[in-house]
Amino acid sequence: RGYRVLTFNFRGYCPGGEAGCSEGEKDIPKIWQDVEGAVEALRGEGATRIALVGASMGGTASLVAASREGQDIDAVVTLSAPTGFEGLEASAEVLAEVEAAKLFIAGHEDVDAARAVDALYAQTLQPKRPVILTTGDHGTDILTGNQAGIAGTEIIRWLERYVSVEQ
Repeated sequence: RGYRVLTFNFRGYCPGGEAGCSEGEKDIPKIWQDVEGAVEALRGEGATRIALVGASMGGTASLVAASREGQDIDAVVTLSAPTGFEGLEASAEVLAEVEAAKLFIAGHEDVDAARAVDALYAQTLQPKRPVILTTGDHGTDILTGNQAGIAGTEIIRWLERYVSVEQ
């Protein structure tokens, strides 16, 4: 669709195989800094509009990174993002600073994630949209599970609306 995409593993994560391993040690409360590093890399390649798409704690880290002064993030999409995870917190104060357009997605059987969508939605400014899917899938599994088509369509529509492709 013309979007430049950067995927990465948080520091200290090692899925192995073709995905390789990230250097450093896991430091979950600071993984939002890894998101900032990814944004910096994209800007270094000439990107002027940025959307962050994160699953589970990656969604929480994306919200925290988007709240930081000077980041200028256009959109954030979360898949099953908790409001907090092992010291990484998307508190009301953090969420109040996120000016980006926010799309919160979770499955209804993933009860904690669905509740987090309600909390995140309630504590953020417009533009924002909650999407609760009929699935128990969590995080990236939403992109391959029984509601993948709906989730993909929602994400693409959100990006097309708030982060137009640069020509």
